[in-house]
Amino acid sequence: MKEAMAATPEEAYSAGRIIGWQERLILAIGITAHSREVLAAVIALEAVARFKELDTKLLAENFLVGSLFSVFWAMLITGAWFSYDQRFGIHLRETAVHLLQPDKAAQKP
Repeated sequence: MKEAMAATPEEAYSAGRIIGWQERLILAIGITAHSREVLAAVIALEAVARFKELDTKLLAENFLVGSLFSVFWAMLITGAWFSYDQRFGIHLRETAVHLLQPDKAAQKP
């Protein structure tokens, strides 16, 4: 693994970090909107982007561990934020539901 990291250009490593942050942000938005499709789409797009690299067992395992950790991290941080916002915040989640899914917000009593 160290050899692969040494052979990776700095620009590719930096781009991977940016993609990771964007992925977790999109997952947090999907969790906020209660959209499971977002989770499936993010994982599918990531798998398609790395399809050629998944030929070896080590890379496939690293991809799976990384993807699952990314999803878990997004869920953990979003859940902690929801808890804080519900207790001390301005109930931003309800506002986001009204903006993202007005038909579901209208159904609430």
